[in-house]
Amino acid sequence: MTIKEIEERSGMTRANIRYYEAEGLLKPVRAENGYRSYSEEDLETLLKIKLLRTLGVPLEDIRGLDLGEKDLGSVLLARISEIDASIPQLQTFRVVCKGIADSGQTYSQLSAGQYLAVLAGQSDKLLEVRRSDAAPRVTFPIRRYLARQLDIALYEFICLALFLLISRKAVFEITSVGSLFLLIIATVVMLFIEPLLLYKLGTTPGKWLLGLSVCDPENGALLDYGESFSRTAGVLWHGFGCHIPVLNIIRLIKSFKRCDEGGYLAWEDSSEVCLNSRGWKSAVAFIAAFAVIIAGNVFAVLGSELPKNKGDLTAEQFAENYNRYRDALFDGLDSMDPDGNWVKYSQTGSYVIDLTGGTKPKVQFSEEDGVLTAVVMDHIETGSSVMLTNGGWPQMLLSVLAFNMGRQGSGFLGREVRDAVNYIAKHQYEDFDLEVCGVVITCRVELINCRVIRSGGSNRLTVDKDYGPGNFPCMYSMHFEMRKK
Repeated sequence: MTIKEIEERSGMTRANIRYYEAEGLLKPVRAENGYRSYSEEDLETLLKIKLLRTLGVPLEDIRGLDLGEKDLGSVLLARISEIDASIPQLQTFRVVCKGIADSGQTYSQLSAGQYLAVLAGQSDKLLEVRRSDAAPRVTFPIRRYLARQLDIALYEFICLALFLLISRKAVFEITSVGSLFLLIIATVVMLFIEPLLLYKLGTTPGKWLLGLSVCDPENGALLDYGESFSRTAGVLWHGFGCHIPVLNIIRLIKSFKRCDEGGYLAWEDSSEVCLNSRGWKSAVAFIAAFAVIIAGNVFAVLGSELPKNKGDLTAEQFAENYNRYRDALFDGLDSMDPDGNWVKYSQTGSYVIDLTGGTKPKVQFSEEDGVLTAVVMDHIETGSSVMLTNGGWPQMLLSVLAFNMGRQGSGFLGREVRDAVNYIAKHQYEDFDLEVCGVVITCRVELINCRVIRSGGSNRLTVDKDYGPGNFPCMYSMHFEMRKK
């Protein structure tokens, strides 16, 4: 029988069984593949050990009985003397010991099952025996948790890097949904990559840095891919609750406590963690790797927002930058052509100039020697009640990004430009004057018979007073300029 089967039939843990093997009390046969094979005789021996250890018989005496150097009756009578000197709650042990001794059984004849049934209520003593007679295990729950966190961070970085190569828009969309969505994608990647690493190397980047590896406890061999996949899937469900809120925390706490107490976790039926400590160098390497991965994630997100065209731009390059930001941030807006016209897809799939006007700003470019020096937007809109307009503000924000990101003086990864965009977004429908990267940015807003209302974290316009039927007393106008100094 396998170690799992003898665990179930004996009620002893794997750690107990290995301990008794190490003490020479159990001698299972090793199969050609290196796995232990236990016989019915091994099971009976284990039950005898379990009985005698529960009764408090020292391992030295049990080893003497196994070698035939001691007599069972004498050992138990000695134990009776110890029990008599102990507290009354040990009376049950005395009765069982006396019964065995009076039966005249030898160690080889001892039938442990019937006596264990009498001792079934002595669970505390049995637990004490199980804890003391257990092979030392690698637990280190904090070390294992940190290794797992580094692996997840690495998988998140891999996902961001791949999406960045495929489409910058994908990075925008993933990060805008939230970190949980990125974590879920990284978890799916981990479900297939980690088993391959365990199958080929027996470790993962996080485990390797902290001196941990995973192997088959029976023969020390690496896990096959199926075992590795089952282990990783077990970690995701039993250890992390598939990142489901609340369940995730519950699973982590339960797994941490069980690991800290030396117990086997739900995903460790066919695997065990081994420790190859590297001392303080391991901790330094881990911290450095974690810092590099986090920095890589930040660079992947922020770097995805840098434009294709940098420095001084032509009108065509500005329009290209604008449309890239539009695709990533405001997919519902029309695109811009190099002449400042708004374009959209026709039913045939080709781009056509939008001549409908509507509420879109009018754009004008100024160039010197083919270099764009100024972008001007004018937007006028009238209404008869609440004015449901964006006021040209999305187009203004996209223009600021397209014109200034990547320009000399824009700051680390465009930090100064991002600050300016955030300022403009918070001062919608207001006048402002800014200077970024040697570019003067101004905006002048005029409101007639309407006012700004702050609602739900955003601004909107509404009428300021009553008006007569058929009139359009509300008007909003905006003049926006970006001009190189």
